Amino acid sequence: PIFIFSAVGVCFAGSAANNIKEGNRLYHQGKFDEALKYYNKAQAEESNSAVVNFNAGAALYQKRDYRKAADAFTKALVAEDRTLEAKASYNMGNSRYRMGKLKVKMDLSSAVSFYRQALEYYKRAIELDPKNTDAKYNYEFVEKELKVLLDKLKHQKQKKQQQSKNKKRNKQQQSQQSKGGEQRKQQPQQPKHQKQQNQQSQNKEEQQQKKSQGNKK
Repeated sequence: PIFIFSAVGVCFAGSAANNIKEGNRLYHQGKFDEALKYYNKAQAEESNSAVVNFNAGAALYQKRDYRKAADAFTKALVAEDRTLEAKASYNMGNSRYRMGKLKVKMDLSSAVSFYRQALEYYKRAIELDPKNTDAKYNYEFVEKELKVLLDKLKHQKQKKQQQSKNKKRNKQQQSQQSKGGEQRKQQPQQPKHQKQQNQQSQNKEEQQQKKSQGNKK
């Protein structure tokens, strides 16, 4: 299973801090839509805050809006706090993985790209926090799934190449058959008057044969 780091506390005062605290309370109650409203209020005051963007990303992730969650986590990656940066990198990995998972049945190439991005973020999270066992687990998990996708993608390409070859071969065969038909049409036909002459000649030969047979009797 893919786990994420949930909303974190604040380290500043004012109304933005109060909105974050209220958002966190709602987040931990599973009320992600309501929590996001408070995080958005905090963003209006502290748009560059890594904490605010991280928490908004966590709520968006829980709502399965992985693209917007990734955008929010990206803004949190600039955190001066290495611990928060590690958590943001980890959650970015999860977001990219989920985005790739949604593409598996429709676009294998895009899914592979997202999985590779996920691995890069997990790798960064481990570098920042070597004790992050969840990041290590997710890295190995996604790496295995990526190998499966790459194998499917390879077979998919081979299938397309074979289909292309078959299509080309069929066109060549159809072209050859078409040329053969045209050649048969172009063969000279015997003129009608020649046919009549041949028929008359054949009739005379038959009559002569009958007379000859009659004379023998």
